[in-house]
Amino acid sequence: MICVASASWGLYWAYQYAWVCDDAFISFRYARNLVEGHGLVFNEGEHVEGYTNFLWTVMIAAGMGLTLDPVWLSIVLGITCYAGLVAVLLWASRHGPGGLSTLPFAAIAVLLHRDLQVYATSGLETALFTFLVTAGVLALTIPSRPLVLSAGVLLTLAALTRPEGLLVAGLAGLWLLAVAKPGWKMVLRYALPLLLVYPAYWFWRFDYYGWPFPNTYYAKSGYLTYYGQGIRYLWLYVSTYYVLWAVPLALATLLWQAVSRHKLAAQEGRVLLLAGSLVLLYTFYVVRVGGDFMFARFLLPITPLAFVLVEHALGILLTSPCWRLAVVTLLVLGVGLRSQPYEQPRQRHYGITDEWHHYPPDAIQRAQRNGTALATYVREPDMVAGFGGTRAMLVYYANIPTAIEISTGLTDEFVAHQSISQRRRPGHEKPAPMDYLIKRGACLSFTDSPPQAPLKLIRFLGTDGTEVRATINYYDGEYLESLQGREGVEFLHLPTWLDNYIKTTLPRAEQQEVRQLLNFLDDFYFQHNEDPLHRAALLQQIGESGRPSQEEAGSS
Repeated sequence: MICVASASWGLYWAYQYAWVCDDAFISFRYARNLVEGHGLVFNEGEHVEGYTNFLWTVMIAAGMGLTLDPVWLSIVLGITCYAGLVAVLLWASRHGPGGLSTLPFAAIAVLLHRDLQVYATSGLETALFTFLVTAGVLALTIPSRPLVLSAGVLLTLAALTRPEGLLVAGLAGLWLLAVAKPGWKMVLRYALPLLLVYPAYWFWRFDYYGWPFPNTYYAKSGYLTYYGQGIRYLWLYVSTYYVLWAVPLALATLLWQAVSRHKLAAQEGRVLLLAGSLVLLYTFYVVRVGGDFMFARFLLPITPLAFVLVEHALGILLTSPCWRLAVVTLLVLGVGLRSQPYEQPRQRHYGITDEWHHYPPDAIQRAQRNGTALATYVREPDMVAGFGGTRAMLVYYANIPTAIEISTGLTDEFVAHQSISQRRRPGHEKPAPMDYLIKRGACLSFTDSPPQAPLKLIRFLGTDGTEVRATINYYDGEYLESLQGREGVEFLHLPTWLDNYIKTTLPRAEQQEVRQLLNFLDDFYFQHNEDPLHRAALLQQIGESGRPSQEEAGSS
């Protein structure tokens, strides 16, 4: 009865929380380009690996090839993986020492864990990866006859889903090598799927993209350590879910039991050596890279295995069914009665946010309307635009031919490979330089912070009342002239504005004001457009009629 109630509760809230975050639309665009025959790329002709979820992206592409909407497809797949995770944990609890069939703690804890409910969807691969890792590891810990080949397949799929999956698969292989009987045959059976699939995949992606690791690894500085931020990330998670403090106690209990009774090869020893070492090593990895800007997400894949450790420790320590029921009930309440670190929407702790709060129920519908309205003006084949956080949805629906992710460099090789001098918010330390955007011809950028300066603001208005604001990075006369006078576009036509300024304001303007304006216009307008008359008028006012523009100075 309790299991049924917990399952109903967990699946209900997974559905109620159902959402798709902005980053998911990067994968959706890769999937759409693959289906349309452009290859697994974000921008046609640019081979940049701006995703870390190959298998998930291919699955979404397969659905799109069947004309399925990627938003709803990702939600259905995610909740299915979440339900599969619970089923695997229920199955595994039947094989625990002493059995906890009265109240299977790990499965119920997953069903009550708020952030596992949240990331059952999100449009990202989190639920799939968590399911594959958990199922693959537990398949190896069956006491009578481990499902070695099945584990190899599951963990190979995990390695194709996220790069960290290779860490899990490798650790499981080392564990199997240490404890397996009759030895090499079992190890080979486990390793066969990985050896047949992963090297071919890796050499393909290296040949296709040109780098040993995904572009996101470089964009997020995965090669650097960020222990301080990683410890804060871990602390925020374990101080939210009090029950996680039972995990070290569970590990100590399993270690004592396995060593004192010489049962390292028995069931409790299997769980300790594999699940325990994986939880510790994976947690260390997350701490090393500094965690993530999304609360809990990086630690969710090993959370079910942490709950399994607690469940097995309880099976050893508590022989009385009444005591088991009482203690497990207390721990289950500890999962549900968590602290509330994010009491206000968009609140941050150490740069970490509860990302779900950033997406109201109508976020995707609004992005679709705005993208449809914007598409009329940005579909030219040579159109290049930048976009920041929360605008990947807009870029997806507007289908801008070439789009550069400017907040983190996820989809751009140059931006991702910049060096950083100071560590900041995880994953947001390498914004695109303006001179690079200008060099690429990105005259517009779409971000969640429209500019205050009227000269840099452009508004695209839809017939249904939608409005999209963008930043003009530099005044591209050819493109903006093509928009001049078109219905639904509003911006300051700079040549006309300069005519009015020179006629009405310039005669009484202070020299310092004119000098500042000229410096701005040299960067923003004059070096990109032939307009010597307007520039000469401004120079004359400050008595510097012979000063060259930056473009002229550079060429000389």
